[in-house]
Amino acid sequence: MCSYNRINGVYASQDPWLLTTVLRDEWGYTGLVVSDWGAVSDRVASLSAGLDLQMPSASGITDREIVDAIEAGTLDESILDVATGRMLELIRRTRRTGPAPRPSTSTPTTRSPARRPGARSCCSATRATCSRSPAPPGSR
Repeated sequence: MCSYNRINGVYASQDPWLLTTVLRDEWGYTGLVVSDWGAVSDRVASLSAGLDLQMPSASGITDREIVDAIEAGTLDESILDVATGRMLELIRRTRRTGPAPRPSTSTPTTRSPARRPGARSCCSATRATCSRSPAPPGSR
């Protein structure tokens, strides 16, 4: 993830030295680079610098900027292809095979620890003094 601040006067999300020279060439990082939330001020410059995914989505506005830059010849389409490839690789590596397990949040194992303290701390509203009520059946 790249940050939203400037480093030596250049936004981190638009810095080819940071995102490509250091991160990818020197350190050998091959994964996807995502922006910090709201860090992108120029999507085309960020894509050219090595940023793959802008967060949050700009509802298609910056997508149109990329298409316009490719059509105008100011952005090489191969740069978009590389970023797209990184996103597809992340999807491939993290996708599930088969249905997702459906976790249950309410089982005897999860209910029991929560019920005991609750049962011990219950007070009777009809008594003049607060006393512990007996634990509910099956909670011990």
